Amino acid sequence: ETGSMRYDSLFLVFLPNLKASFTPIYYYVYIYSNIKSATVANPKWLSIKLVQNEHEEPAYYFGIFHDTSQQHADEEARERLACYDPLTEIFNRSHFRENVLRHMRYCCREQISMCLLIIDLDRFKQINDSLGHTVGDDLLIEVARRLHRLTATDPALTSAKHYAESFLGRFGGDEFLLAFEDHFRGIELTQLLDRIFDCVRQPIKHNGRVFELSASIGVSHYPADGLEYDDLLRHAESAMYQAKQEGGNRVEFFTPAINDQLQRRLQIETTMRSALAQGEFELYYQPKVGGFDQQVVGLEALIRWNHPKLGVLSPADFIDIAEENGLIVPIGNWVLREACSYGAQLVAQGNENLVMAVNVSARQFAGDNWVEQVTQALEESGLPPHLLELEITESIVIGNFEHVTERINELRACGVKIALDDFGTGYSSLNYLRRLPIDTLKIDRSFISQLHLEESKDDRAIVCAIVMLARKLGMTLVAEGVETQGHVDVLRDLGCDQLQGYLYSKLLPAKSLDFSSIKPPLQAIKPLKG
Repeated sequence: ETGSMRYDSLFLVFLPNLKASFTPIYYYVYIYSNIKSATVANPKWLSIKLVQNEHEEPAYYFGIFHDTSQQHADEEARERLACYDPLTEIFNRSHFRENVLRHMRYCCREQISMCLLIIDLDRFKQINDSLGHTVGDDLLIEVARRLHRLTATDPALTSAKHYAESFLGRFGGDEFLLAFEDHFRGIELTQLLDRIFDCVRQPIKHNGRVFELSASIGVSHYPADGLEYDDLLRHAESAMYQAKQEGGNRVEFFTPAINDQLQRRLQIETTMRSALAQGEFELYYQPKVGGFDQQVVGLEALIRWNHPKLGVLSPADFIDIAEENGLIVPIGNWVLREACSYGAQLVAQGNENLVMAVNVSARQFAGDNWVEQVTQALEESGLPPHLLELEITESIVIGNFEHVTERINELRACGVKIALDDFGTGYSSLNYLRRLPIDTLKIDRSFISQLHLEESKDDRAIVCAIVMLARKLGMTLVAEGVETQGHVDVLRDLGCDQLQGYLYSKLLPAKSLDFSSIKPPLQAIKPLKG
């Protein structure tokens, strides 16, 4: 946009430069609508040219204003995008790094220690998978807002005046970065970490729901854990992964031993894709015992990884990594096909009533072609559909109940059974349970481990209530983690339908599975009551 107006006094400012040249001279100027208040109207480009008369003498100056307000706004937007995360409006990863590097130089000069934290929200992927990324983004925004307020107001952080605004950034996904001077003594750092945890743990209300999040935090120290930013970041990340391995909702400080564990994790991650292609995965099976005669009534298929360098790995070693890198779907589909194939072999050998149970991830279950994957596995293997049981967790159900119910009904229409795994440890409400078309409830092992002890009356009461609930709803009840005769006695007295655990058999590969050795000793058999 261009414009013209008489600005005699304005041109006088530029007159000395114009006398020497007849070519246009350009200036970037601000035009004030009110000189006293210095209110800026718009930034403009001003081009001024000396115009001659017919005698080739200077006659007047001619100026043109070019409105650059939109260009100026675009430049500001680009600059902000280069420095700030567009979702949370806190520093992005690269700008956080620049500011912390500058602060590290200050700490080096002043001989001050510094803490670098990675804050990773626990099980946040389940929220994105079940409720969608819109809900997840809103929760991230709220957590970032709380952390930003903490860095701006907490006395422990604002006492360090240098670059205080650069302390908080988004690392990516559901991870945040926090850096601050370590001038704490004794319990002061622990108290600050508690306040950081509170930013995450305080319930978040969103569209009628209440979310209670937790976080895994990794901490590294400058200069003790590294003199370079990348080393500090890597070590904080190692500590964070260790916190996750310990169950999350905790903080871990970097140690050399933790670094060794991270290297192991990286080795697992980098070799996982080739493991599927090279046939390194194997299914192990654990029997379920039930019925009045205590015969084996089913098997649960559980994956193991025969890693060429790390040995046999359990799901705890690699399933979380598979969830993160997306390999959980092809791995899970392989488990389904392999379990169906082995189940069909058992049927062909005369075991006509053995139900094969397969665990299903949230991402698998939500996949558009999941029902097709199941029916295809059944058709290819020849396993009767009623002998396949798919185990889902409560996290799959929460937040997307109608879709989950529809998907379960599709699977049951094919003849497949559905089990709800780890019942009592997640989000399920009785309202969900009575409306959910499932066949089996599995009581989590955490309720079973102390069940036989006299002082564990609360666990016994909970299990008793779950047994009664399952009976009223017409569901089969399975108790996991049965390891002692005492467990068997209590569970049989309470009326639990099926038992599963090391008392009957450890997990075994198909080649080592011997049904004659699985049958429990006679003293473990008691008739069901009621």
